Order: sequence, then C-alpha cells, then structure tokens
Amino acid sequence: MNESKFKVLEDCADLLGKSVELFTKAIPRPEYTEVTAGYFRHKEPDERAFAVFRCVRIASGVRACLVLLRHGFIQEAGVLIRTIIEFLHDIDFAVDGLVHKEHLEGVKKRMAAFFKDDYRTVNELMKETSKAPTIPRKKIYAAIARLFGGSNPFRYRQISKVLEDAYSGYIHGNYRHVMELYEGHSGQFQTAGVMSKVPEWLRYLALSVHPALDEFSTVASAFGMPKLEEALIEQRKILEQSEAYKGN
Repeated sequence: MNESKFKVLEDCADLLGKSVELFTKAIPRPEYTEVTAGYFRHKEPDERAFAVFRCVRIASGVRACLVLLRHGFIQEAGVLIRTIIEFLHDIDFAVDGLVHKEHLEGVKKRMAAFFKDDYRTVNELMKETSKAPTIPRKKIYAAIARLFGGSNPFRYRQISKVLEDAYSGYIHGNYRHVMELYEGHSGQFQTAGVMSKVPEWLRYLALSVHPALDEFSTVASAFGMPKLEEALIEQRKILEQSEAYKGN
C-alpha cells in the first residue's frame, strides 16, 4: 500500500521539479562572480526571483522527504516539512505585495534585505555573530490574513502560525518529538528509522504537498504559463483522491 502512496507523491515531486525548471527560465540568469571564492548571483533580483528561489527549496524538500521516509526517518522529514510550510508562506508574503499595492513598498524593503550579500569571513563572524536579516514571521502571517482571511483574517493568521509551530519541535528537538522515536517493548530509541510510522508521515507530507501544488499553480499563472498551471491543478486533484492524502 505504501508504494502507491510513494508513487503519487513522487509524481507530484516530479511536476514540482519540472515547474522549477520552467520558472527559472522566466527570470534573468545569474552571473558568476569571483567574490567569496566564486559563486552565481542575480544582478537585480526581485519578488519574482524570490518566489522562484522558494519554489526551488520546496521542490527539493519534497524529494528529500520521500528519500528519508523510504528509510523511516520521520523526525528528519518533519524538519523538512517545517521548511516547506514556511517557504509556502513566504511566497504568500511576496504575492501580497503584488495584490495589495499599499504593501508593495514593505515587501520590496524585505526583499532587498533578503538579497543582501554577507561577505563576512569566519574570523569576522566570530567577532560579530548577528544573523542575516530575515522576514519577521508576524509580517508573513499578516500578509496571509490579508490574502485569504476575508471576513475572518485572524483565523487564517492563526492557522498559518499553528502550521509552522506544529513542526517546529522537530527542528529544535523538543522532548515530546524526540520521544516519538522511543520503542517501549525494547526500551530503546529507534535511530535507524521507524518504518511503522511511514504511512502516517506520508499523509503529513501529502498535506504539505497539496498547498505546494496550489502555490506553484499561482506562480505559473503569474508567469503566464497556462499549461503548467493546468497540469499543477490536475495533479492536485489526483493527490486529493489518493490514499496518501486521505490517509487510508
């Protein structure tokens, strides 16, 4: 039964990966620079590029989760699902600036901070440990409330926060989450994978992939890719009817 669940999720992962390939062609190509040992950078990245970069991590994260769940590594999959949810919300933040023009200036300001290079050496980092600026989560939740909240924005704001918080324990190694690896019969922690919980976790992944397909279809629409948009929506419908999504 697990194989059919893996198959539908792998099909979703393939389409998300193909989408990233097409999205990448819709933004300027990065150029190679010699700064900091040499790497590729975009000259003038914007909200569109930001959305593509988040799509890159989402597509990669879904594939990585499938590899981990093949071997029963549920905690590690939980860490990645947390990042997938966060990146989906980040895209909503960028979209909000395009939909609600009065917030576009704030979005552009956050984008500028996101794309700012940090060229500090290891020695400099040892002296100054401040992190690179990130978008405050409260700003993200507020954007989601504006986009989807309608007459009850507080509910959508809370849902977004709860979704992220639900998986944060896997990142921080919270006690309750670590104890999910404990096996009472043997009295040992299962550090080589928990295969008995894979079906449950395939559903958790499916519930995260579902909004990813929706989000990617929105990006496809914004980039003028109707065939890709249609394919993503169709794949979402297939996922909705699958055992992986229903939890059968």
